[in-house]
Amino acid sequence: MFKTQTYHICSISDDYSESYLPTLSIFASPWLKLKRFLKKLILVTEMNPASASFYRRAARIVDERKSQIESNSWIIHPFSIFRLYYEMYMAVVFLFCLIYMPLHASYHFLLGEVFLFFYNMLTVLCMVDIVMNFVSGRCISQEEILMEPKKIAEAYVTGPYFICDILSSIPHDILAEDLHKLEDMLSFLSLLKLARIVTFFQYLERTFNYFQIKGLKFFIAKLALLLFFICHYSACWIYYSILVYDFFGGSMVENQHINLSERSDIEEFFKLYLKHMAYGSSFILDVDFVFRYSYPAVFYLSGIFTYLFGRIIVSFFIVMLMDVFKITNYLEVRYQEVLSQVNSYMSSKHFPVAIQSKVRHFYDHKYQGKYLNEQRVEKFISEKLKKEIKYHECRKLIRSVAIFQKLPQEIMENILPYLKRELFMPGDTIINAGTIGECMYFMSTGTVSVMTPSGKEICHLEDGDFFGEICLLVSHAKRTANVTAVESCELYKLEKRYFKKCFEGHAEILYEMQLEAKRRNEQTLQAERQVIKSYATLPVKTDVKIKVHNK
Repeated sequence: MFKTQTYHICSISDDYSESYLPTLSIFASPWLKLKRFLKKLILVTEMNPASASFYRRAARIVDERKSQIESNSWIIHPFSIFRLYYEMYMAVVFLFCLIYMPLHASYHFLLGEVFLFFYNMLTVLCMVDIVMNFVSGRCISQEEILMEPKKIAEAYVTGPYFICDILSSIPHDILAEDLHKLEDMLSFLSLLKLARIVTFFQYLERTFNYFQIKGLKFFIAKLALLLFFICHYSACWIYYSILVYDFFGGSMVENQHINLSERSDIEEFFKLYLKHMAYGSSFILDVDFVFRYSYPAVFYLSGIFTYLFGRIIVSFFIVMLMDVFKITNYLEVRYQEVLSQVNSYMSSKHFPVAIQSKVRHFYDHKYQGKYLNEQRVEKFISEKLKKEIKYHECRKLIRSVAIFQKLPQEIMENILPYLKRELFMPGDTIINAGTIGECMYFMSTGTVSVMTPSGKEICHLEDGDFFGEICLLVSHAKRTANVTAVESCELYKLEKRYFKKCFEGHAEILYEMQLEAKRRNEQTLQAERQVIKSYATLPVKTDVKIKVHNK
């Protein structure tokens, strides 16, 4: 009945394709087709979620795409589909780098040839990424994107990541294959790849946005990764400090049967890694740990540093969790604050217990445990969008009220803005007989009792019913019945001044409502006559005995 079209179907024909690239003939060579396909991949596109947040309008995306085509440049746009998929791929590569590079720096002497091949493969992929950074556009602010090769290269070389990318991507094992000490020293440079942890989380967030994973789910995933990185880096850092001490001529461990000059197997690596992860975790969590061996002073210095870092991290996570709890439960917390103010107000005014309970029930039914300032939310919404919101708010009412189902869309659009939502608690009087009626009600949920002026119950009205229409159809008519809420009721009120405006030009709807009003009026009058008749037939006692006392 009231369908909303959320997209635009353009009927204006043009000679361009959707990508605005020149259309190829069916006889074009495979090379031209491949070239066009690759060009399309590097153009800015609305398929990249970042483009919508940056440009905000589809027209600006189209203008940027045309400008990119006219420049005849092969620079990859940062908001292209190729860059989107490339960042997803690099998020995986950076994840492996952030995990393996610290392992390689600390435990490389225990890792076998398979891990050496894996390390060299990561360095090659990182070298490719360096090249990609020179041919990819850069978003340097909320309003500027660099697409000129010279400016892109200048921004990357003078930035914080170029030196770290170069030094951490050198295959040190190949360059220093015969020099064990030099290999140990050069392997420490691989730790510079940890500078890319910020880039990793940026790529991860864009990947999650593409798959519509946002908010709390992304935060939990990021928090889990941070916790893993902290435990992982503590295991590497503790042993790394010992390697540095040993590299400069110190004695690594007294009475510990491990020789750094001899390569061991994977099993020994896992034992050593898990042991130092336990050490690092004990320092972070401030847990007493009995050490089996006597370590040098540098071990305990690194432990002190890890402990202080752990205290900061634990405090940081506590604050983050409290912030998440506040964000995810903000509406519930706000509701409790409002309810606390209401309770304080009722206590200061000495409200009866029954009224206090009724007020609390009203707030609970209205807000459902979550306080929302509807006026503030609707303040910046357009009138068209308000109508759509109002329709979805009243969709249950529209489906249940019979006369609404017969109305065309334009009438519903006129009626919905005039419907005012009201809540009534059990026992509330909605309509009093004998009063001048200025509105009618449509029932969304709940049950009301209709009674004659003398108090005889006529019927119950439930979801989808309406009442109070008699006074709107007949001038200067008074209410003929009392209407009381039997349970919590959600009603929509239509005032008299809007009634005729809404149904103007639809005599059949008004006629149907008049018939229903006439039927109800006769039913009320008949019930009232029965009450009067029952009172008239009651026996009247006339034999009054008077007792006289003689003095």
